[in-house]
Amino acid sequence: MKRFFIVLLFVLTFAVLGVIVFNTEFTSVDALIRPPRIEGENNEIKTAFETAVGEKYILKSPLSGEYRSSFIRTDFDGDGEEEVVVFYCYPDAVDVVRMNILDTDGEIWQSVADLESNYNDVYQISFSDLDRDSIKEIIVCWRNFETDISNRLEVYKISSAEISGLKSIFSKNHYKFFVCDVDADLQTDIIVFEKSSSNGSNEINGVYYEFSKGVPNIAGEFIVDHSISSIGEISSDREPETDNLRIYIDGYKIDSVMTTDVVRWNNLTGAFQHIMLAGSNSVSVLASRNTNINCRDVDGDSAINIPIEEHIPESGVISADSTEKIQPQTVLRWSYIDGADMNAVTYELINGKFGYSLIINPEYFGKFTVENDISSGTLTFYELYYEEEPKKDKKPKKKETPFDEFGLQENESVQTYYRKGEELFTIFATNDTTYGAYEFSGYKHIGASDNFDYYCFITDTGKGYSITKELIKSMLIV
Repeated sequence: MKRFFIVLLFVLTFAVLGVIVFNTEFTSVDALIRPPRIEGENNEIKTAFETAVGEKYILKSPLSGEYRSSFIRTDFDGDGEEEVVVFYCYPDAVDVVRMNILDTDGEIWQSVADLESNYNDVYQISFSDLDRDSIKEIIVCWRNFETDISNRLEVYKISSAEISGLKSIFSKNHYKFFVCDVDADLQTDIIVFEKSSSNGSNEINGVYYEFSKGVPNIAGEFIVDHSISSIGEISSDREPETDNLRIYIDGYKIDSVMTTDVVRWNNLTGAFQHIMLAGSNSVSVLASRNTNINCRDVDGDSAINIPIEEHIPESGVISADSTEKIQPQTVLRWSYIDGADMNAVTYELINGKFGYSLIINPEYFGKFTVENDISSGTLTFYELYYEEEPKKDKKPKKKETPFDEFGLQENESVQTYYRKGEELFTIFATNDTTYGAYEFSGYKHIGASDNFDYYCFITDTGKGYSITKELIKSMLIV
């Protein structure tokens, strides 16, 4: 009898557990999870938006630029209060992007404009006062992706006279565009880049539009360096002495090699001109590089720096299937334009496979070489010595040829001979989490990324040059 009650107890227990399990298993996840409720002013904006367009919609976000949200808040009409721009489409018309604008009188949010575009994506949006009326225009780049990429640049102003509530004051098909103040008159301008065919070859033209009278007017043009077949990024700065605008156009050649063209607006002549370097060399020739990196301000002085690709003398990269150097190690010399010269700001050695780069003071460049073993993750620095000897031209020299200030005769140049010295230090990248083993063998942990930990080992020779863990750590960028 006792055994019967024990069995009955087990049966009842499993029955109760079964009910719990089955009830839990078949409970809808949607019934258990609720989206967070929007509170306060954001809820008022959402309510005003849905009152205007309905509750069934799909939000869209710009694909590029400063603003990447489907709800964009900014004060573009200069009243001290933010407006809201919303990009969306309807479920039954997903290939038609619409733009709605909401404003408030300080208490109530309401839709003041709603525009239907002819495009299925919004690529970029920005806000700038083009005509100096203290109200920013809405600059939208629309895009289609069905067959060929089609870009349409539209500039809008809020207008109660239009059915949509928006008036287009500028509309242009374009390849790229850039918003800036070209002539330093404190008024924003637009440069539109267009592709065209001339004499059987493709050209990229830059056309400068200014809007001082409220309507677009072409105020200047230039042709992008012919070596560039497609544009990547565009940036700008101003010459310290003249305040002339410099436009840096990063692009790709036909063979996918990158380069940079630099165009200057001359405030005195009111025209564009390509910047030429000493020896009549164009910037695009010197800036040709296999590294896919755009110009940028690397030292925070507001001047754009151009990456120039160089090789470290006597260096080598060792691959996984070879114990010999297969190529020299490249390094980027970040430079700025100073008149007709390109001066170095800093050097950057990029070790892309292991997710880091090293920032190197120009003072040290030319005093070291490296071996980069990409199979083991070790980058080793060595001393570098060099000697210079006159290299004579094969052409016969004239008698009594005068000496120059360096003691070299005319038709003579300098031949540099390099020699690798002692090992200085090694940087080791690994995804092995056995930290203690490396530190026990003399390596010091200097940083980490999502995929690797980084260690350094300094030789006695390196310590003699005052190389420390802190110095190497300050050079490391992950």
